[in-house]
Amino acid sequence: MNRLIKDITLKELPSIDSIFATIIERYGIPEMQSRPEGFESLSRIILEQQVSLMSAQANYEKLCAKIDSFSPKEIMAISDDELRDTGVSRQKTSYIKGLSTSIFEGSIDMNKLSKASPSVAQETLITIKGIDPWTAQVYIVFCLQVADIFPQGDIALSNRVVELCGVQKTEVQTKSESWSPHRTSAALLLWHHYLSIRCRKAIT
Repeated sequence: MNRLIKDITLKELPSIDSIFATIIERYGIPEMQSRPEGFESLSRIILEQQVSLMSAQANYEKLCAKIDSFSPKEIMAISDDELRDTGVSRQKTSYIKGLSTSIFEGSIDMNKLSKASPSVAQETLITIKGIDPWTAQVYIVFCLQVADIFPQGDIALSNRVVELCGVQKTEVQTKSESWSPHRTSAALLLWHHYLSIRCRKAIT
C-alpha cells in the first residue's frame, strides 16, 4: 500500500501549489498526526462526526471511564443508556454498538484493512451502518496512513480549498486531484491552516 511520506512530502507541496508555500511560511510544518489502527480509533472518528473535536474528545474520555478496555466486547456489554450518559447521541450509540457487533461476530476484520487497497478499505468500511465515506477516509488517512486520500466530505477542508484556491465548492474535488499523489499531505496542511487560524491544536 502507498504509505504516507512524512515531512519530505509536506516540504515538496509548495512546488506543486503556491498555497502550501503560504501555509508553511505562516504556520510552519505541522506535526504528522497518526492514530493506531483498529476498533477504538474508528469509534473515536464516529464520535467526531459533525461535532467539534473537543466535544468528541470529552465524550470519548467519559466513555473510557465507564469501561475497563475499549473493545467491542466491552462496548456491547454496556447499555445504550450508559453510553448516552457519556454524551454520545442515540444515533452514534447505535453506530458504535453496530460496529462492535460486526467486529465481534467477524463480519469485518479490522486487521485486514491495512493490507487492502484504499478503495477496498473504504468499500469495506462503508458497509457498516454509520460509517460514511468521510469517516472511512479519515480512518484511512490517520490510521492506515495512506498517501493519496483527500476526504471530500470534510467541511473544513472544502472551505479551505474554496477560500485559498478561489474555486467553487463543486470544483474542490477537481482541484484536489491536481495534488495527487500527495493529497493526504495536502489535506494535512489544509487542516493545519484551519486549526492555526483558530488557535487550536489537533487531537490525537
